[in-house]
Amino acid sequence: MSEKTGQAGKDTMAENAVAIANQAWPSLPMGQGAGPTTPLEIARKLRAERKFDEAIKILQQEIEKKNSAHDCSLLLSDILADMGEFGKAATVMDELVKSDPKNKNYYMKRSVLRFKLDDRKGALEDVQKARAIDSKDMAIVKALIDVNASLGNYDDALKGLEEIKDQNMVDGGIHERKKNLLKLVRMREESDAYNFLLDGVKANAKEDSLLIATSMFEKITERRNADYYEIGCALYRKMGLPHKAIELGEEAEKSKKANDKMFRTLAFAYMDIHRFEKAIGIFEGLVKRNKDDPGIFADFAVAKLNSDDAKGALKEIDRAIEIDPHRELFYMHKGDIVARVEGVQQAIQWYEKAIKLNPLSQEAHDRKENANAVIYRHAKESDKRIFR
Repeated sequence: MSEKTGQAGKDTMAENAVAIANQAWPSLPMGQGAGPTTPLEIARKLRAERKFDEAIKILQQEIEKKNSAHDCSLLLSDILADMGEFGKAATVMDELVKSDPKNKNYYMKRSVLRFKLDDRKGALEDVQKARAIDSKDMAIVKALIDVNASLGNYDDALKGLEEIKDQNMVDGGIHERKKNLLKLVRMREESDAYNFLLDGVKANAKEDSLLIATSMFEKITERRNADYYEIGCALYRKMGLPHKAIELGEEAEKSKKANDKMFRTLAFAYMDIHRFEKAIGIFEGLVKRNKDDPGIFADFAVAKLNSDDAKGALKEIDRAIEIDPHRELFYMHKGDIVARVEGVQQAIQWYEKAIKLNPLSQEAHDRKENANAVIYRHAKESDKRIFR
């Protein structure tokens, strides 16, 4: 087929579709209805039959020819939305808005598409533009209420409700909307107070104001989420109350509200009371879930070292160093472990590596100095008293 012939076929596609449609739905006598006779009607029929690709081709042809372009574009946007192509549907609406920026319906339609694309701020802007065009349209006010509520702008949403109530006392949906909004407002207030207390606990614990932190923490009685257990467990351990940290951690575990940060604290709380098997069990789960976190492997090494599995500890600290070879703390831990496995003399090289990475690390210098002191006293094996 020649290029000219192909173009001619393309130009007559819509007309052929009309002819085919007339054959499929022959005209009936007046009063008995008739089949679709225009490309727009055919596209609507194809949409109903979910023959989206065929409908889109017809509509695109009509839009190019500027035949009922606005109506065809609206239908095209609807079909694209039916297909889940909300971005493309919104692009079609962008063009319609440009062509008629005073059409409130275009803004409203695009606001729905933006909302489905999770562009809630864009949806709100469109509804506000529609409102500027027609401030009396209660459907627009309702949309404004719903979008504001989804964004957490509850005060603005409540103002819209009062406006509708003033103009339409018989709208039963208003009472339900107001009830739901007031519930959301209460939830926000409770959440704000809860988060305020948790933030206060965290800040005071960081500053070592542990009594204030505990007092604030004990005021939280109703709502308990993963953050609550994480912060509380860390607070009690810092206060030297490992049993309370364990009690809280086990409660979180049973209620399935424990996160990995809390599990790490819980493992160390178990170590505080020499329940090393429990700590090892927790770390085994943590390393499976956090294979790229060197800190987890370093902590696991400490747990194994404390449970007298020095060779196992060496394996874990080597994994931590492999993931992050630039952290001096890991080399200090390795020196402590090597001192147990191979002797103090071999540990010194790892303390020196830590010092090389951070010459200002007093802890690394102290470890090296202690190791040299042990050697000076002719110690053949590690002196466990000086290693943490």
